[in-house]
Amino acid sequence: MMHKVNVLIMASMLALSTSTVLAADTKNAESSVEPVNCTETEACFSSVSPANSGEVLKTEVMRQHGLFEGLKLTAKQRQQMRDLIRQNYHDVMPQMYRDNMEAMHKLIIADKFDEDVARAQAEVIAKAQVERQVALARVNHQFYSLLTPEQQKIFNHNHSERMEMIQHRLDQMHKYDEPDPQ
Repeated sequence: MMHKVNVLIMASMLALSTSTVLAADTKNAESSVEPVNCTETEACFSSVSPANSGEVLKTEVMRQHGLFEGLKLTAKQRQQMRDLIRQNYHDVMPQMYRDNMEAMHKLIIADKFDEDVARAQAEVIAKAQVERQVALARVNHQFYSLLTPEQQKIFNHNHSERMEMIQHRLDQMHKYDEPDPQ
């Protein structure tokens, strides 16, 4: 069970990290003023809004910007990455989340719980999640290929640091699983 949770956590972190490439302020791009790097929250995330990416994506971007820290993406790279996000997620993802939430809500408020319907809906959600993870992996690969060799090195370093942090947190969680030696 814990292995499945760990896999889910890792997959989610990978998936969410792709959203960070929306990190460009449209106003700054138009005036040729570049943010120092993609972790300057106001400059990088101000173009992310419910109208262009969905509130869920905005939240994910704000949490997962660390992998792109220090990359100093060019305006062209940021635009290419924003375009990839919009092509892959702009229309589909927010509607998918909404539809699945609505279907689950109907199950919750029904007069009688129907386990078969709940299982069918859970399978729909799981299948959609698999498709989303595949799409995110594809886009992550495309993002990575847009980076210069120097940026790839920084990205990989950031990934290594993140994995160390995750391992530390998992180790902290596991120490509470062990019985107290008394």
